[in-house]
Amino acid sequence: MTSSATPARNFPRVFVAGTDTGVGKTEVCCALIRAARRRNLRALPFKPAQSGDERPTDAERLARAAQHPSLSVDDIAPLRYERALAPGMAQDMSAYLDPAAPQDLSHLAQVERHLDALEARHDPDLVIIEGAGGLFVPMPGGTWQPRWLERLGGAVVLVVRPSLGTINHTWLTLHALETCRVSVAGIVINDGASEDASADDSVSLNRQILASRPDAPLLGSFPRRGDRPTPAAEDHLFDALWSRLQRAESIAADGDVKRASLSDTK
Repeated sequence: MTSSATPARNFPRVFVAGTDTGVGKTEVCCALIRAARRRNLRALPFKPAQSGDERPTDAERLARAAQHPSLSVDDIAPLRYERALAPGMAQDMSAYLDPAAPQDLSHLAQVERHLDALEARHDPDLVIIEGAGGLFVPMPGGTWQPRWLERLGGAVVLVVRPSLGTINHTWLTLHALETCRVSVAGIVINDGASEDASADDSVSLNRQILASRPDAPLLGSFPRRGDRPTPAAEDHLFDALWSRLQRAESIAADGDVKRASLSDTK
């Protein structure tokens, strides 16, 4: 799986993925959007498929962070389902019960066209795409999320837990992304994704290991549950990500940020 088939653009797309559901992807997206605004950069949020009826929804939170009067929830999340299931299961569960069932890519094509039109209308400096759940998530049309990542493109920011088990979850996800030939911008540790990380002796050691990979550097950390990230913490995270993207842009001979190899920006 490569991103070479996608058209060149003069701004980067970033795909915020997680090692699991509820790991804090929306909060990381909102933090990046707020930090971009403080730098007078136009960050366009996007959620290809949203499921669940919890309020505020992810799209509503993203819209609130963007504070763009002409950007609606319909713009941000073109596919929405009320059932709190993976988007593909909420749309049509039967597709996943028959291994021989063909994949219907019309939903993905619809989302691609929607995002292209949204970008053309808003002329962003950066597009922040929030994925669903973990990585291998059922998506509309009997598809799986890596196919959507391939078609929508973007370097991945991987949001992870700090607690026991995170090394396995993170390394497996990074291995899957490498197998899919997807560039990784870096890792964000969300301390708020664990109920009581202070009682977990592995947390500080996990952090050292998670920060050890040059191909997926640690971009930053988020505070414990109930503590909103400070603007300084959000700015640090954004600056680390933006620096990675800018270095990748300078490496790409054709100027296409999305096609630049982030593995060359160690």
